[in-house]
Amino acid sequence: MAYIAPTRKGDQVVVNVDEADYASALIKWSKALVGEEDLLAFLEGGPWTMANRPFVLHRWSPSSRMDQEQLTSIPI
Repeated sequence: MAYIAPTRKGDQVVVNVDEADYASALIKWSKALVGEEDLLAFLEGGPWTMANRPFVLHRWSPSSRMDQEQLTSIPI
């Protein structure tokens, strides 16, 4: 990936992107979560595991805390 310095066109900053880099990034990010519908599908999907252990996902909010919760049940 080569650096292409941005240029100015009047008040605007113009950024040029190499076509090969753009195509590569498009493939890489094609599965990214981009909207509320994708987020809900991911949060409500599952069950999710990591290293054969349950991985519980919660929606983040500014008031979220990183305390470890004691789970009493896991929906299946």
